[in-house]
Amino acid sequence: MGRTAGRAPEPKLITFDLGNVLTIVDEGPATREFARLGGVSADRVHDVCFDPGAKRPLETGEVSFAEFALAAMNELGIRIGLARFTEIFNSALTPNFAVFGLVERVAARYRVALCSNTSEAHWALERGRLPFASRFDPAVLSYQVGAMKPDRRIYDAISKLSGIAHEDIVFIDDVSTNVEGARATGIRAIQFKTVSMLEGDLAGAGVEL
Repeated sequence: MGRTAGRAPEPKLITFDLGNVLTIVDEGPATREFARLGGVSADRVHDVCFDPGAKRPLETGEVSFAEFALAAMNELGIRIGLARFTEIFNSALTPNFAVFGLVERVAARYRVALCSNTSEAHWALERGRLPFASRFDPAVLSYQVGAMKPDRRIYDAISKLSGIAHEDIVFIDDVSTNVEGARATGIRAIQFKTVSMLEGDLAGAGVEL
């Protein structure tokens, strides 16, 4: 790997987001099931379980998933065990199989990493079923580092934990503000829209496949 005339220098690390890149996020079914179990409205479930503000303490590691689940069940009047709550909560995630082939091709040639705003429950699920999860070096998870995108600290953690300078990292995320936050640190960031567009954007960022 090196430089090609007219192309960006090849990166040393390709970093992927989790939600809506490697997995598809749809909280609707989980919201409806929690609403049914608690006899409450879907809006109430969203406010307690899935609103970004409600999830923030969970996704920054301020509370454990067990603490979050117990508080949510108490607020919603749900009487189920932690394992069942976790199963329903995790049903919001479905693997994005369409991108797997491209990720495998990238991982065959480059060091790959993960950077995600996520919870311990979601990562435990995906770590067990993403076929390339063991290749992530490092996996930078908001609940472990105590910072969430687009906070600079989480991007700095990619560089610190990998030992690779910001400018040698390519980062892929579906959210424009997260992409802008990464770019502000010197990371080459790409907004994920479709698999075919990502392949072209990676080539523009110096990735050779």
